[in-house]
Amino acid sequence: DDNLLTVNSFGGTQLISNRRLYSSTKSNPKLILIGDSKMVGYSAPAPIEFSDIDSRLIGNYVASGDYEVYAAFGGRTNDLVNQLNEVKKYNLKGTKAFIHIGSNSARDAVSSATFLAEINQVIDTLNANGAEVILSTIIPETNSAISAAIIDYNTGINLLTNCKVVDAASAMFSGSVVNSSYVTSDGIHLSLLGNYFYFTFYK
Repeated sequence: DDNLLTVNSFGGTQLISNRRLYSSTKSNPKLILIGDSKMVGYSAPAPIEFSDIDSRLIGNYVASGDYEVYAAFGGRTNDLVNQLNEVKKYNLKGTKAFIHIGSNSARDAVSSATFLAEINQVIDTLNANGAEVILSTIIPETNSAISAAIIDYNTGINLLTNCKVVDAASAMFSGSVVNSSYVTSDGIHLSLLGNYFYFTFYK
């Protein structure tokens, strides 16, 4: 069914399973959100709804139904690589693909080399299908060890030439960790202020 995109559960404390999201555009969505809970606007203890993101990122794509979501709580780069067949069936010419992913890979101690190899595979697949890929640097966290790994990932992201890189993360640091006003009490997910600040970089 070309009108169906399935988001599979990747586990974690916030669990979704087989959420099915529909688009009226079938084979040619104009916008795809790809990645993890930070990309879908998740904010502990309750999610920021897509309607709250609309005015900053999705905009008039929502009214026409021209968007898809390919992100999940706990999403990792290797999850995306394993599900690329779902993306390959789309004609993505003229599609903007926004990606934020990497926090959970950092939490799993995935090496920078492995992370970059996987993200490049995702980008190259999207490019081959005609998409315009916009990749965000990874939003830091309050955990200094996780943020150190994220900084390492971001160094590699900023050197990529096969996509447009939006360095949203740099402005969200306070020293070597995230500015605490941008995240909720879990130190990971974006607060309402953090969501507004982050998505202004995608306008």
